[in-house]
Amino acid sequence: RQQILSDPRSPMVSVVLAEKVLHGGIGGAEVMRDQLAYLAEVSRQPKVTIQVIPSTVGAHAGMGAPVAIADTENGGTLVHEDGFTAGRISAEPDVIAKARLIAAVLRADALPQEASRELIMKVADGK
Repeated sequence: RQQILSDPRSPMVSVVLAEKVLHGGIGGAEVMRDQLAYLAEVSRQPKVTIQVIPSTVGAHAGMGAPVAIADTENGGTLVHEDGFTAGRISAEPDVIAKARLIAAVLRADALPQEASRELIMKVADGK
């Protein structure tokens, strides 16, 4: 999957994640440090945006389940919602509109790109 982002024909990718994800500790300290450093590095690519919702925000619209919005080359849009037992994909206009609204609210709650990158590296460095 990482190779997709380095392809000149790569899609634009915008990710908004909660700060608590950065402190997950999955795989141990060294693995997390490497993963966070990679996130910070990939966020410098022109077609990649990574924003972090700081823990000071508290409850936010993204606390339910992860959602992905994909705009296809033919002009269509798909929304994938994670679920407890299975994910769901929808092309329904009302689902798409709701997902876009939630994504906009999350981006508004999140730090700007550079501040997000700085926070990611701060956590990676154990500070």
